[in-house]
Amino acid sequence: MNARSPGRLALVYLARRKLLLAAAVFWRAVFVLVPMQVPILTGAIVDGLTDEPVSVYGLRWQASSAQEIVFITTVGLLLVAVAYAISSYAQVMAGARLSRWFVLEIRRELAAKTMQLSIAQHQHYGAGDLLERIIGDTAELRQFIVRVFIQSLTNVARVGYPIVMMFLIDPSLSLIALSILPAQLLLSRYLQLRLHRATRTSRASNSDLTSVAKESLDGIETLKTLCAENQRAQVICDSAGELESAEVAAHRFSALNNANVWLMTSLSVAATWYLGAGQVQSGNMTLGTLIVFTGFLAFAHRPFRQFTTIASTYRKGLVSLERIGQVLDEPNPLPEAEQAGPLQIEAGQIRLENVAFAYDAKPVLSDISLDIPSGVCTAIVGQSGSGKSSLMRLIARLYDPCQGQVLIDGQAIDQCQLSSVRQQIAAVPQRPMIFTGTIAENIALARPQATQQELEQACREAGAHDFIQQLPRGYATRVGRKGAQLSGGQAQRIAMARALLSQAKIMLLDEPTAGLDAESETILLNTLRNLRGKMTIVVIGHRGKTVAAADHVVVLEQGEVIGQGSHELLRDTCQRYNELFDWESLRLPDSQVYSAA
Repeated sequence: MNARSPGRLALVYLARRKLLLAAAVFWRAVFVLVPMQVPILTGAIVDGLTDEPVSVYGLRWQASSAQEIVFITTVGLLLVAVAYAISSYAQVMAGARLSRWFVLEIRRELAAKTMQLSIAQHQHYGAGDLLERIIGDTAELRQFIVRVFIQSLTNVARVGYPIVMMFLIDPSLSLIALSILPAQLLLSRYLQLRLHRATRTSRASNSDLTSVAKESLDGIETLKTLCAENQRAQVICDSAGELESAEVAAHRFSALNNANVWLMTSLSVAATWYLGAGQVQSGNMTLGTLIVFTGFLAFAHRPFRQFTTIASTYRKGLVSLERIGQVLDEPNPLPEAEQAGPLQIEAGQIRLENVAFAYDAKPVLSDISLDIPSGVCTAIVGQSGSGKSSLMRLIARLYDPCQGQVLIDGQAIDQCQLSSVRQQIAAVPQRPMIFTGTIAENIALARPQATQQELEQACREAGAHDFIQQLPRGYATRVGRKGAQLSGGQAQRIAMARALLSQAKIMLLDEPTAGLDAESETILLNTLRNLRGKMTIVVIGHRGKTVAAADHVVVLEQGEVIGQGSHELLRDTCQRYNELFDWESLRLPDSQVYSAA
């Protein structure tokens, strides 16, 4: 997949604010052109004081006295200063508004695109890398827009105006003064390409460091229990060292480019003064005219002398745009059909027809045909790696199967609007995510428009209302990142309440009782039993009590269904099911108690 051209990507966004861009370019042009009038006025003062003919913009100026020339040119210099001050403020503010808007807009779309990426795409990039693109790479674009994009548009006037004036003054001297530019540009071009590669390596190293640091902070509890803090700190230091090496390489090429530009332009200025002084001595040029010429030569060289700084910013911005474009141009992993309509769920029956699925060409599910009855609790069981979680993700349409179809009440979900599928299928993961905010805000993620009464009712059904009421501020209690103040059982019940609040017709649970204490497990299983007949429940189970709460069981083995039906049927017909659970401690189904093997 090839990303859009970085320059084209920038133009797409800038085209949305043409007036703001025009204002920034206009004031920048005024800002760079106004000071270029200083050499003309300075040359007029010098010629006036030395009794030489005064020429302003090629026009002869007959003044009655040197004092008149000095007075008028001094007024002109004051006007230039005022215009320069006004344009300086205006170009900074216009550039700031444009760059801030640009970064905000592209960051908003990048964040939205990141949320739309598939699970596989998230795993491909990694959280740290995506975080670096959203925050770090977009931040690089502020200076890119101001110092590169706007300045590039005004550099035509910034370089062209003084060169035109130089040729009007003395064409032959202009050719000599500018003859050094081709060699300078060729060498600069070579160094820019090396700088671009070094900058790309630096940005990639920065993403790696962010990923390593984030993983280490996320897993700090595990590291501490393993006494591995020092080892992980060394990994971070190694990544930081690679980043610094890449930064030094980038600075090396930037410094070489800087040396090249300053050496070449200095040679040009020296040659101009030497040859121009000879013309003054021979009477072919006045001293004031030579000052005007060298003043314009300095303005013509200034963009090239500032080019090293601009080149570094340009390359950083270009690499950042490349990285941003890679994400923005990621194909939609779950495209909607052109005539996709809303999913209409009445009973909630789930059917898989000849479904196969693979991760990166590694088969996970093979030609599965399966009926999950509506209004009951179905348990998916099997050894680790048998494809249970993949099956659940296909039902939630987090992925599309490589072959076959997933149907709900006879409707193929890949032919329905994705939003309507997700709204009617609630999922409770094994390790539920609790976000920074209040308890109420966390639960209301499922349905922001829900009333407080609906929210509390969902919590009662999930067995969460009582413990929430005992918190310092009840539903308004703030919980930190990942719900650090909550126990595993409390977090699980909040996730269950969130799912119930969505008023979904189908609920998917991935080993919901794993890691829970006996009390929390009992509350959660009672909730599942009470939901019978109200919705279709599919639960991945490894523990006997969880499986016992189900009315229907599906046994997976290496991506294939090897058994399905009631507990009694599987006990008599499925050897793998008997191996998964200890049937010696099995009581009657009515007791709803199984013991995990």
